[in-house]
Amino acid sequence: MNNDNFEKNTLTDLAQASLVEQRRARRWKIFFPFVYLAIAVGVFITLTVDDAVPNHGPHTAIEIGR
Repeated sequence: MNNDNFEKNTLTDLAQASLVEQRRARRWKIFFPFVYLAIAVGVFITLTVDDAVPNHGPHTAIEIGR
C-alpha cells in the first residue's frame, strides 16, 4: 500500500515538474523576441536621430580656459 502511494506521488511530482518547466520555457520564448525588438528599435532610433537634427551651417566651438 505504501509503495503504491509512493509511485503515485512520484508520478504526480514528475508531471507537475514537467508543467512548471513548460511554463518557464514558454515565458522565455515570449521574452526574448521582445528584447530583440527593443534592441533593434533602439539601434534604429540611434542611427536616425543624428540625421533628424537640422544642420544650420558651419559653427565653431568656443573653448573657455581658466
